[in-house]
Amino acid sequence: MNKIFICVLNGCVFFVFCCCLIIEQGGLSAEEKTGEGMRIRKPAVSGMFYESNPGKLEKEVRRYLDEADVTPVQGNIIALISPHAGYMYSGRTAACGYSILKDKDIRRVFILAPSHCIGFRGASIPDVDVYETPLGKVVLDKKTCADLLKRKHFTSIAQAHSREHSLEVQIPFLQVVLKRDFLLVPIVIGQIQDEDYPQIAGALNEFLKDGDLVVISSDFIHQGPRFGYMPAKKNIRENIEKIDMKAIDLILKKDGPSFIEYVDSTGATICGKCPIGILLYMLPDDAEGFLLKYCTSGDVTGDERETVSYASIAFVSGKGFAGEDEDSALSEKKDFLNREEKKILLDLAKKTIEECVKGRKISGTEDYGKVSGRLKEKSGVFVTLTKKGRLRGCIGYIEPVEPLYKAVMNMAVNASTRDFRFNPVTEDELNDIEIEISVLTPPEKVSGPGEFAPGEHGIIIKKGPNQAVFLPQVAPEQGWDRETTLNHLCVKAGLPAGEWKKSGMEFYVFEAVVFSEEDLK
Repeated sequence: MNKIFICVLNGCVFFVFCCCLIIEQGGLSAEEKTGEGMRIRKPAVSGMFYESNPGKLEKEVRRYLDEADVTPVQGNIIALISPHAGYMYSGRTAACGYSILKDKDIRRVFILAPSHCIGFRGASIPDVDVYETPLGKVVLDKKTCADLLKRKHFTSIAQAHSREHSLEVQIPFLQVVLKRDFLLVPIVIGQIQDEDYPQIAGALNEFLKDGDLVVISSDFIHQGPRFGYMPAKKNIRENIEKIDMKAIDLILKKDGPSFIEYVDSTGATICGKCPIGILLYMLPDDAEGFLLKYCTSGDVTGDERETVSYASIAFVSGKGFAGEDEDSALSEKKDFLNREEKKILLDLAKKTIEECVKGRKISGTEDYGKVSGRLKEKSGVFVTLTKKGRLRGCIGYIEPVEPLYKAVMNMAVNASTRDFRFNPVTEDELNDIEIEISVLTPPEKVSGPGEFAPGEHGIIIKKGPNQAVFLPQVAPEQGWDRETTLNHLCVKAGLPAGEWKKSGMEFYVFEAVVFSEEDLK
């Protein structure tokens, strides 16, 4: 049986698990059901992390907001990164972010918060109707929650929410600072693998619109013996801030892959790494970040032996999440990229792979020539590597989650080093590697397999948690007809070969602009 040891340090709860975590049904819950059938997520940490008395809590929050150092920012505020420790430790830092929301017409708030209670992969949305704090109830956007739960990586795990503090502590600030009632989309994030970040981000971006705010709940470095992270024995405060600031700099640059790699490589104990990483894949191109406040619990207590760092960061945008221009969508014409643009993308992929394989710092796009407007449009893309005619790596995005040129660079790195089917490409192989790029049109759901045209369409199938994709060129390269292609695709998805003939299967098709170095010779 699993044992859980709970400790509270500087207002942050830490759950230490012995043995293997098993998610069990039942157990303690902070939910209740009213006589009207309304499911309520009751407050779990009021009286611990913040005042349980409504009057005292509102007075406490307003005091932090009134005392906050307000940083003027221009543009639509679309996202905040905010700490989640006890208010006496992190409330002043959190208030510096929430204070800039005064007089803003926020209609809906998505909160992404890390799980401290249980281990799971993906994102969990609670099966409740309202979230309650001592200041009252906040109604969930049930339609959006239900639609998200149909997407890959989204699930509903009661235990991920019943005792989780990281999401709950954000809500009283929102209740005080926003002028109007707002709808809530509460999401607890578990473990995330590299390919999950853009997929979760892409799903969320489909629902975001004007008047929405994304709040990312995260503390920063946890240092000291109790946290098992002690990167400095001298000048502790100064050295911890240096580690934090390198991470914050990558956040402000909106560089999701580098931020995730930095946290993983340094072991930096940033508990909201995964929610932050998802946000960095969500942000629009024109989003600009501002560091509003940084401090540590030691600044409050005077004790720097064991501390937690806190940062308040805001992102603003002229367009907002839903502000893409009409002409920024992928052109319906299959040849929307000209020869020069294709050459730029192939050069980007080739030089990125070379720098990655040789262990060099990957250069900025300015080193490769001018990136045109069409290359800055968000697009799904796959980078395929072959060696002497045989597959050597293939990874990509189905959804349009990143500007095309950035997606090509990131997928070039992934295809050459992170395709689990192959060893990483070596320096000795570089001269033999051929690169093919497939730029995808957005997937469209179709009524059945009869609408899939092999050779013309790429195909995605989904059934429950199982899904798989083939690019348009796969069927003609293998000499497959429609039925053979779908049989192979089912097997790839972990399903029986003929499962596509049964009910419950979803089908999506897309087209692709496919080009290689050989094509441009």
